[in-house]
Amino acid sequence: MYKLINPLPVDSVIDLMVNVMQYALALVDVVALLMFIYGGFVMMTSRGNPEKIQKAKDTLLWAVIGILVITTSYTAIQYFLSLANRVAN
Repeated sequence: MYKLINPLPVDSVIDLMVNVMQYALALVDVVALLMFIYGGFVMMTSRGNPEKIQKAKDTLLWAVIGILVITTSYTAIQYFLSLANRVAN
């Protein structure tokens, strides 16, 4: 008789989905951090050009909003997982 071996470190589809979401949030968090660095670079190299300063401010603002949304999403996922674990036990 043949036995299938599970190559994944998870036992259920929900655990797999949670892992994928956590990695996706981490990737998006890195992108938001890079945008934050880019906005700071544009601000420092604007040389007083009002258009570049506004572009840098907008980039920094949206990067901060992105980081807040990502952090809130990650926190919500962790909260709902803890609730699900309490209900399951």
